[in-house]
Amino acid sequence: PRRLPAGVVSVRPGPGRGAARPSSTIPDIRKVGFTGSTGIGVTVMESCAKSNLKKCSLELGGKSPLIIFSDCDMSSAVRNGCGAVFFNKGENCIAAGRLFVERSIHDEFVARVIEEVKKMKIGDPLDRSTAHGPQNHRKHFQSPPRLCRSVRCRGSYTCVRR
Repeated sequence: PRRLPAGVVSVRPGPGRGAARPSSTIPDIRKVGFTGSTGIGVTVMESCAKSNLKKCSLELGGKSPLIIFSDCDMSSAVRNGCGAVFFNKGENCIAAGRLFVERSIHDEFVARVIEEVKKMKIGDPLDRSTAHGPQNHRKHFQSPPRLCRSVRCRGSYTCVRR
C-alpha cells in the first residue's frame, strides 16, 4: 500500500484555540482543516488569511434543531430523528441537539422514540450489536446528566430512564 510521507498530514487534537493556532500561522503549511466551534473557526480563518492566504476548510458546529411536522411519515421521522440525535453518540458537528415536534403529533412521536431508544444496546463499541458506546471525552460523558437536570429545573421532563 502507498503511504503518505511523514509530515504531510498532521492531526492536532486539543482544546480549541491552542491546538488550531500554530498550524494556521505557519507559512510553510498550505492548508488547514478545522472542526470545532464557530468562535475558534473565525480565529483560524483569520490566522490562515494573515499568514499566507492558506486554504482553510472549516467544519463548525452547533447543535442544529430537527423540526418534525404533522404531515410527516411518522416511522421515517422517528427513525431519522433518532439517527440525527444518536449517530456517533451525538458527537458530530451535524448532530440534531434539539427536536421540535408539532404539538398535534408530539405525544405519539415521543412514545415511538422512547420505544426505539429502549431497543438500543449500550455497551462495547467493538460489538457490532452495540448502538451506543462510551463517550469520547469526560466533558461529553458529564453533559447528558447535566442537560437532564437543566431540563427538569425548567419544568420539563425526561422520557427514558435506564
